[in-house]
Amino acid sequence: TVVPPPAPAVVPPPLPTPIHVLGATAATGGLVEAPVQAPRHAEAQQAAQAAGIWPQPGDTHEHLVVKARRAIGTSEQLRSIWACFCDEERCGHQPERLPPPVLWRFLERCGYALADAARVTTVKDQLVAQVCWELQHNDETRGAWEELCDYHQQPRAPSRADEGLLRHFLGSVGQQPPLHEPLGSPAAAAPARALAIGVPAAHHTGISEAVRRLPPPPPPPPRVVPPLAMPS
Repeated sequence: TVVPPPAPAVVPPPLPTPIHVLGATAATGGLVEAPVQAPRHAEAQQAAQAAGIWPQPGDTHEHLVVKARRAIGTSEQLRSIWACFCDEERCGHQPERLPPPVLWRFLERCGYALADAARVTTVKDQLVAQVCWELQHNDETRGAWEELCDYHQQPRAPSRADEGLLRHFLGSVGQQPPLHEPLGSPAAAAPARALAIGVPAAHHTGISEAVRRLPPPPPPPPRVVPPLAMPS
């Protein structure tokens, strides 16, 4: 009888090394664990510190409660995060009744949300600046921008338009990638005008997914052919 060799043991990947931070109450054993994370963790810490809600070593339970309440009152976004967090943790909605580790996790999550929002704002600010430059330095593109905004029912102010529409417009005027024809020629003006009247996205470059998902125009009604009269 041949005895098969034993299967190799499955070794799980090592867990991230926790940072032990001195807490305030004996209920947590004097420690609050915060796992080490990627550079995104540093962005979250910076954003939350600017808002005054990042948990610091040596924070007492009272300090964490104050920061949690400050975070909840900062914006509607963080209030929604608090509500979802309480549902996930199956805890009450009173910060003073939560232990320090739970408050710590909530404040960290707020930091990540603030960092993500700052990153999105920075990208959109760059797009708005590009669109404004185009509108100020080229009269040919202003009419195309207004038609595009009207067609998609968005405000004409670049700062109030969706990011997808900004990318859509910049691609149509040759920002990325450049047009093959001079910008003032009819061939160069055609892509921007075609986008405004709803030409399929496959004919253009530099179109974002947000605009690509716009619904196509309704199909024409079916043609009704009357039946042939049978000879009597």
